[in-house]
Formats: sequence, C-alpha cells, structure tokens
Amino acid sequence: SSPSILSRLGKIRIPFPLLLLGAAALGYAALAPALGFYWDDWQILYLQGLAGPDGFWDYFAHDRPLSAWTYILASNLLGSSPLPWHLFSLALRCLTALGLWWAFRGIWPERKPLAGWSALLFVIYPGFGQQYVAIVYGHFYLLIAAFLASLSFTLLAVRRPQWFWPFTGMALALSAVNLFFWEYYFLL
Repeated sequence: SSPSILSRLGKIRIPFPLLLLGAAALGYAALAPALGFYWDDWQILYLQGLAGPDGFWDYFAHDRPLSAWTYILASNLLGSSPLPWHLFSLALRCLTALGLWWAFRGIWPERKPLAGWSALLFVIYPGFGQQYVAIVYGHFYLLIAAFLASLSFTLLAVRRPQWFWPFTGMALALSAVNLFFWEYYFLL
C-alpha cells in the first residue's frame, strides 16, 4: 500500500524562516487589510505629506537624528496607504523573530528546539497589543532585530577566532545602528 498523504506531509521540511512568516501571516496578516493608521503613525504621515522626506531630518534632529533614514526610505517605498505599512511591520516582526532565533541558537547551540519555539512564540504572541501601530513599531522592530543580530555576531566572534575581526565589526556596526537610531542617543 502507498503511504498516506498525512505521513508524506509529516516528512516535508519547511525552512524555519518560512515557518515564522507563515505563522505571522496566519496570526496577523488576515487583519491587515481592515486596519488603518493609529496613534503616532499620524505624526509620521502628516510630516511626510507636509514636508516630504526632507521634513524627517528636522523632526528627528534633536533626539534621534539617524532615525530619519528609516522613515525616509520606508515612506518613499510604502507611500501613505495603510496596507503596505502593516505588511512591512509584520515582515519586520518576522525579521526580529529570526534575530531572536539566531541569538538563542548562538547562546544555546544544543537547544535548537527551544530557540525555534521561542522565536515562534515571539512572532505570534498576542500580548504585545500594539502591532496595529504599523509605522512606528515597524521602525522599532528593525532596531530590535539589529540588536539581536549584533548579539549573534558577538557570539560568532568569540566562537570562531579566525573570523574575530569581521564578526566583531558587524556586531559593532549593528550595535551602533541599534543605539543611535533610538531616542536614547539623546542621553549620550
């Protein structure tokens, strides 16, 4: 007798990044077409419409000047329609979950399932109740992903001494992105 469809499906290997993307799509993407803009998203949209991309430089100059880059690039790509922003924010949430997965795999290389389940929980966890604030939190997801990638490169630098300097350089660059694109830069 031939194997059943279910037994064949059980043998299919799905790359983990696609699994995360699929879980996020099932959990959030179905709602994206019904969502609009909320809270601080309106400030960014107003600024984009009033002053164009150059307005971001003045708006962010006093507390996080480098943040203007992410908003300029994203607003030029995504425009002023809510759906692209919500899908972009969801994609960045997946990128952040991948960063978490990568960092946990570096911290606990022998506990790969724990890293996978942690990243999967991160991407679908409903306790973060502001996913609908797409413009602002998309930016934050990008910075958190940079932080997690910097941790991963730090671990790689320690574990692979022959690549210490390239990995350390990547870790420092991503750490700088994380630090200087937040408003915490103002305290420096």
